[in-house]
Amino acid sequence: MEIYEANCAACHGSDGTGSISGIPDLTQVAGFKRGRDSDSELFRHIKHVKNGLKTPKSPLAMPAKGGNPNLTEQEIIEVLKYMREKFTNE
Repeated sequence: MEIYEANCAACHGSDGTGSISGIPDLTQVAGFKRGRDSDSELFRHIKHVKNGLKTPKSPLAMPAKGGNPNLTEQEIIEVLKYMREKFTNE
């Protein structure tokens, strides 16, 4: 998906495994698949976190909207759907 590739893949990798050391692997339980975060919670993190979302073991914080202030709510929803389908088979 173009939106993921343009806004997320630089850090999370095209395959979701994390292209930078310490970036969460979205294909693993400890990453995107962790299950405790609903899509609405993930949406909130992607859209609203002003100082970035930083997991304890990550060296970098994810900037709001993946660093793209022009990312729309619909595009965030599409990215979440794409990530669920591609990385978790949910």
